[in-house]
Amino acid sequence: MLVYKMLFYKDGKPFRFSHQDSEFTILKTNLRHSGIYHCSGERRRRYTSEGVSITIKELFPAPVLRTSFSSPHQDGNLVNLSCETNLPSQKPGLQLYFSFYVGNKTLTSRTTSSEYQIFIAEKEDPGLYWCEAATEDGDLIKRSPELELPVLGLQSTTPVWFRFLFYLAVVIMFLVDSVLCIVIHKELQRKKMWNLEIYLDSLDSGHGKKVRPTFKNIDN
Repeated sequence: MLVYKMLFYKDGKPFRFSHQDSEFTILKTNLRHSGIYHCSGERRRRYTSEGVSITIKELFPAPVLRTSFSSPHQDGNLVNLSCETNLPSQKPGLQLYFSFYVGNKTLTSRTTSSEYQIFIAEKEDPGLYWCEAATEDGDLIKRSPELELPVLGLQSTTPVWFRFLFYLAVVIMFLVDSVLCIVIHKELQRKKMWNLEIYLDSLDSGHGKKVRPTFKNIDN
């Protein structure tokens, strides 16, 4: 029996209308397509079908990027990055392709190996790393969360006691220089006052009258 004015429903809500086409095809399914579907059409009156439950299973979960060392990483270490996901047991022959990135830079693209090795350099390689897993035809691509790889620089081999003695010596030198500057300054001030007294005494004894003293700096 032919019916017209077809309506397709998902979970009770209409999502497609066709004047006379009684079929509807979902080309690329994903998890959002799971639900209960039914349809209705008219031929003198409107007919409604029974509901059909459709469940879309995940082909493979989003990958997780892992490293071979605990963070933070030492500068110069060889770090193994692994893009891990679970393949369905009912499709043992499924081949995935993996790509590795740091920020917007591609490290390697569409390789069948889920692992990638990198030498960590202090200035070049810290950042946010992530990977992608994709089917062979590229119709399904899933991205991992970002993983930060903090990098430590080469650690200093100077003993702690040596650095302590060095800073202590610097402080002592500063204090000695400060004391010497104060002593020299006071000594110069004392010499100025002594020369001024001699000069005033000589003026009083030579002329018998008070003379306004003239200050002279004898440092130069």
